Amino acid sequence: MFPTQLHMIKKWRNQLLNTRRLLVMGQQCAMLEHVIQVFQNYRLATELWQTDVWVKDKQNVDAALRLLPPRVRSCLLNFDDNETVATRVYLKIGQKMHDAYACNNLTIAERTEEAWMPVVFLRLWRKWLKIEKFDVNGNFISDQTYRDMIISGHSLILAAKVFAKYYPEAPFAPWLFGSDQCEKLFAKIRCFQRTKTNVALIEMIDICGRLRKLSEKHALS
Repeated sequence: MFPTQLHMIKKWRNQLLNTRRLLVMGQQCAMLEHVIQVFQNYRLATELWQTDVWVKDKQNVDAALRLLPPRVRSCLLNFDDNETVATRVYLKIGQKMHDAYACNNLTIAERTEEAWMPVVFLRLWRKWLKIEKFDVNGNFISDQTYRDMIISGHSLILAAKVFAKYYPEAPFAPWLFGSDQCEKLFAKIRCFQRTKTNVALIEMIDICGRLRKLSEKHALS
């Protein structure tokens, strides 16, 4: 029901790396080359790493996240207002979807707006390309990434409605949704088994039980 937002942002960034696609928006295109040029001219201001722009590991989520902050778009604006407009819009849409899930200080209304803006934008962008006779397969994000973003926006809003109706007293914390939190839990549990690189479910339950007893013992002492 909930696409992992960190993996989704990684796929969003990876669309900029695809040399077979030209992400056309109006008179300009969203391109990684703009980010490379800004990195070379505003390296300290962007706070980007070299591997963020000359990407070797496409699965590096942290590198994808470092492209999204407003400071990167501000440097793009200073570098060339007109030429980089599409790239700035593209990065902002990624930030909107990330913030909808990751920010823990938003109201439900603010979170809904953050999640729905990318949905509306992507639908309009795709429709505009078709009206202007562009090939969507070569001038738009991949169909999988498009569907993931659309589903993410709908899922978050539907989840908020479910919580409001059935769990009104429970905190709505979408930053805990997705498989990433499970991976973090498994990583922490696995560190107690030095000789193992993985832990089966039954072993995980046993470890959690022993840790709970240990914490209760410390609390009593």
